[in-house]
Amino acid sequence: MVKIIVHQDRQKEYWLNIGQALKDEINSYLKAFDHLKGLNIVDDDTDFTVYKGAVVDLVNLAAKTPKKTTDFNQPIYKKALDEYLKGKEQVAHNVLDNMATFLNVLLDKNGAELKNLLLCPPDGLLDKHNELNSSYTINTGLEKKIIGLIFNFKTCDRIVKPIKNFFRIPELVLTCPYCNLHKVNYVEGEEGGTGEVHELDHFFDKTVHPLLSYSLFNLVPSDTFCNKSYNKGQEKVTKTYHINPYEKGYVAALRFKPILAGDAIDQFELDVQIPRTDPLFDQMFGSLGVIKDDTRSGNLNMFKIRARYNDKLVKKDAAKYLKKIKNYAASRRRMVGFFKRMGKDISLNAHNAWYEDLLPTHFEQKYFHDAPCSKLYRDLHDYVFTNDKHWFNKDVRKLIDDQPLEN
Repeated sequence: MVKIIVHQDRQKEYWLNIGQALKDEINSYLKAFDHLKGLNIVDDDTDFTVYKGAVVDLVNLAAKTPKKTTDFNQPIYKKALDEYLKGKEQVAHNVLDNMATFLNVLLDKNGAELKNLLLCPPDGLLDKHNELNSSYTINTGLEKKIIGLIFNFKTCDRIVKPIKNFFRIPELVLTCPYCNLHKVNYVEGEEGGTGEVHELDHFFDKTVHPLLSYSLFNLVPSDTFCNKSYNKGQEKVTKTYHINPYEKGYVAALRFKPILAGDAIDQFELDVQIPRTDPLFDQMFGSLGVIKDDTRSGNLNMFKIRARYNDKLVKKDAAKYLKKIKNYAASRRRMVGFFKRMGKDISLNAHNAWYEDLLPTHFEQKYFHDAPCSKLYRDLHDYVFTNDKHWFNKDVRKLIDDQPLEN
């Protein structure tokens, strides 16, 4: 719903921290490849603990009976390798060579290709994944399993820990970009540990697209509800029928229009502001072009936006703030008249100050990520003032026109 913006300094920070950790992981696998071919094995290697896990994981790709990490401890490491090299259950050398070629390409020129992968723009993620797969013929099941070991978001702590820290301190966003309903900020426990935290969703599923497991713009800090199996989970997403929030949002393309029953809000209608021919329409509504949230085609359906915004508690809070906005709009005659007599206009800053004093959110779109329901409450504000034709609210209508919401 709300676009995430990652400034250049944060992207640079991501590359410096995660890029180096991934380089170290790749180098450990390159050394493991050599050892599984009987090459460059050194007694009492100081880096032993770094690459031993990679060796065991690779051995187990071919072993019928899985090996334990203790089977390759010092001082029996060389003996364990000798037994592996004499046996029939081996990872084919041509597979290791192909993987080594691919990994060295990622590391070449100070990791230029690796940087392109980690910081690949959101609209190019799938193309980058497919390009690397096809260019280096990562086609066999064994090769894909090796990629899955190296780009393993569940087990590779030396990479995953700095990634989690990047999204936590300082937070990239404070509310879920998929729904803007719940906060996703990190709260540390008083005695350490985690009090609250978001879930890092892989926009393109990491099991299907393992090379994108660590790519910055494939990692979306989301709330628990949006990332659950009954919403997004591991559902296959497409560029045609889904929106990556790093690429764009749909803040301007959709408005929450309240249908009133007295002072209460009976329901919210989704008032579409773009033509059906706009590609964003399909990304919002999916292949059927309508709200049908059991299909999970289109972001509105996948995250059940209409149903969740029509929750009774959301509508109850919204009705309370809608009433306050209406009361303020009706009371501005005296204040605006006073300023007019003084030869002054009410500034944007003054309106922002009123808005943030009255509502628990921000008026300006660039702060929508800072509080839940920012988009909803801004829509209620604009609904009141665009439908109020009094002369003394003309300045607010102009403010809305001069600073339109953007996707």
